[in-house]
Amino acid sequence: MQEETKKHLMNYLNIIGTYYKIENAENYSFKKRQKLLDILKQQNILAWEIIDRLFESQIQLDRIENDKDKKSKKTELWQKELLNFTEKRDTAKLMVESFLKNNIN
Repeated sequence: MQEETKKHLMNYLNIIGTYYKIENAENYSFKKRQKLLDILKQQNILAWEIIDRLFESQIQLDRIENDKDKKSKKTELWQKELLNFTEKRDTAKLMVESFLKNNIN
């Protein structure tokens, strides 16, 4: 996954974590995100579900994009999966942005 994508995802998580007063939420890295997600899950399950969905869909999309074997041998299946996970990621992103707008901003 590209560093810019990781930073973008963590920006959302850091904003939510800070809003729910999770100590040092703004200092968590992508590699240590699970600890912050676990704390958030205890604080607010809805916020956790929304942001976790975004992380999971982006990770799955990244895996599909980088599956060179499937891309070269099963191009049609790869394209369908790519489209499916792109849509899931886009929907999850809209949900996070809506959550931020309605609950935090």
